Amino acid sequence: MFETYRGLPLDRFQQDAIAGIAAGENVLVAAPTGAGKTLIAHFALEQALEQGKRAIYTAPIKALSNQKYRDLSLAYPGKVGISTGDVSIDADAPIVIMTTEIFRNTIFEDAARLGDVGWLILDEVHFLDDPERGTVWEETLIFSPPNVRVLGLSATVSNLYEFAAWLEEVREHPIRVVLEERRPVPLKIYGCSTEGSVRPLAKIDELRLRRGGGTRWNRKPGGIRAYFQHAWRTIVQGVADREELPLLFFLFSRAACEELASACVDLDLGRDDAAGRRALVEFRRLIAAFDVEPTHPEVRALERLIQRGIAYHHAGVLPALKEVIERLFGAGHVSLLCATETFALGVNMPARSVAFEGIRKWNGQARVQLETRAFMQMAGRAGRRGMDAEGSVYVTFNPEQEEPRMVVQVATGSVEPVRSQFNLSYGTLLNLYHRLGDKIFEACEKSFAHFRAERQELGRAGRKGPHDRGGKGKGKRDRRKGKSKQRGHPLRDEGRGRGRKGPDGERKGGRFKGMLEQVRIKLDVLFELQYLDREGKCTGRGNFARAVFGHELQMAELVWSGAYDDLTAEQIAVLTTAVVFEPRKGVHYGGEDPRRILGKQVFKTATQAITGLAQLEEKRGVNAPVGYPEWGMSGLVWAWVNGEEFAELRELTDASDGDLVRVLRQTIQLLRLSVEPLRKEGRAELASRFRAAHALLKRGLVDAEVQLRKGSELEAERVSTFGAVSSLGEVLHPDPSPPDSLPNFGGRS
Repeated sequence: MFETYRGLPLDRFQQDAIAGIAAGENVLVAAPTGAGKTLIAHFALEQALEQGKRAIYTAPIKALSNQKYRDLSLAYPGKVGISTGDVSIDADAPIVIMTTEIFRNTIFEDAARLGDVGWLILDEVHFLDDPERGTVWEETLIFSPPNVRVLGLSATVSNLYEFAAWLEEVREHPIRVVLEERRPVPLKIYGCSTEGSVRPLAKIDELRLRRGGGTRWNRKPGGIRAYFQHAWRTIVQGVADREELPLLFFLFSRAACEELASACVDLDLGRDDAAGRRALVEFRRLIAAFDVEPTHPEVRALERLIQRGIAYHHAGVLPALKEVIERLFGAGHVSLLCATETFALGVNMPARSVAFEGIRKWNGQARVQLETRAFMQMAGRAGRRGMDAEGSVYVTFNPEQEEPRMVVQVATGSVEPVRSQFNLSYGTLLNLYHRLGDKIFEACEKSFAHFRAERQELGRAGRKGPHDRGGKGKGKRDRRKGKSKQRGHPLRDEGRGRGRKGPDGERKGGRFKGMLEQVRIKLDVLFELQYLDREGKCTGRGNFARAVFGHELQMAELVWSGAYDDLTAEQIAVLTTAVVFEPRKGVHYGGEDPRRILGKQVFKTATQAITGLAQLEEKRGVNAPVGYPEWGMSGLVWAWVNGEEFAELRELTDASDGDLVRVLRQTIQLLRLSVEPLRKEGRAELASRFRAAHALLKRGLVDAEVQLRKGSELEAERVSTFGAVSSLGEVLHPDPSPPDSLPNFGGRS
């Protein structure tokens, strides 16, 4: 049994996981945020290196991929590469950081490249149930070559053993399940009334409004927004008074992040002028290092905040500026960071305390209650291992509208199970049907959705006991290669049109049946549009689409409609952006009219090509039809590819810098993916123009690779000056005296 690693004492769950890796088993680790899962990942990486094999580390978001690249490059100099679509550095290195999409694409494009891969590390593997991208994770687990061992790192989920049993079955190799429910730094959770009172979670009922009491927001100057902002300011000041900074305050809109940060600038966060000057000096140094304009309006706004130890972080912020803020927070220059929830996803930025604007958020359609898993992922950022005896979590609670039990339910309820989102993309369908024909439905039988449906129909429990590792062959059914002794083939038995979901979306296998029906419908679309011929083989456009992945049908329809035929590289960039762009409501996008840029006939041809595809999908019943072309960014892209500076783009739109950069990077990725398939289809000249369009877009602040290299250089410079800090985290166990009094944030006690 391993008791230490690199001189660090191991917790029991770490020992168990490392033993599984050393034994060559697949390993699934579920543990709270900050418990020490990264150490286990490092052991798997070193196992691969020692055995002369490669290792792949996948992450759900590019920001986390970039951070892992910087961390691992320091730990394993000269042995780490990265491939995320818009960045590719040493992609054949012994250790490669990838987005899950890139790894999945590699499986279908050139599986031979994975022949020497020993370990695949799936960080945040519970992301498999993300409605938009989860199917990519499931495809990765199902179709990875058998030589690959899987280390899945997860937050706690309620159906861990069910998920592990499926994973063992689909990987056809033993799996070790490691569950750790104890946090190394315990959390203390408080409910905070919008009127200023604070209670531990166990006494939150005391925050109910007294009959006839309470102050309503419509009596406050500024209305509801000012009312809640006042409540959040009160929390911030109370945390500062109790010396529980730094505070990570989660808010569910970009505007709320910026407004609260500005509203707290006059609070006393216990920082002297000297600390403010040091923070400002470091901010300006980093701004210069990342080539961000010092006159940028957001830089000016942040300068004022940074001096007070305050910053904000959300998707609308320029990516380079977000990295600057992350570095300032990590270095202790920021005492209050107002951030949206994506900041909690994997990025290793712990704080002393965490606060929430509330327990409900807008999901694009309605205000919904937070899931317990999401709450715990964010709350888990409270408490720094080796520094804090406990982490404090403060949840804003409006007793005029919310019952105390709602807060308790979110904070302490059962963590939601992982649910399959398996719904094969067109690219995956083309790749599988080209190889398997009608046996593609046996591949569908390998899905987690089918596994759950079968267990439910057979009356099997969804969760095993804590001592059942979900492996070692116990209680397994003979379903290798998608066959079952208990049931017939689901397609032959279920028939068409019976895939409607039950009330819970899964009752009696409804989720699996619905997925099968969508596969049938999408295959019909592919045959109808001649991506597959009568023999089920890919046509020219089918071969193009199966190599692109992501907007594959829109791009194929544009290419085969002739819309790209006579366009310049600049025009190709504009047209491709219309495929990926999703406008934000209420945002103005200016610049040249796309009809003038492309010509009226090309504009009409392109619009009809994609619109016709979307309408066919809607007619056939595809659940999520492709988006219609969106032309709003055309003028801005046209200005950019014709040499305008980023500052000039701001004169044309009130869109955030972060949104502009994200769309341009998505366009770059789609152009890059299209070049080689075009060349293989005999369209070398068009491929050359696509490559030129790619080069025109990829410059300045839009070039993600330049930002990543600059960040890595800064890390190397810091290490040479101050020495390396272990990316495994400090495993220290101080025992400072915990606070012995109730927080008092003002208001009624």
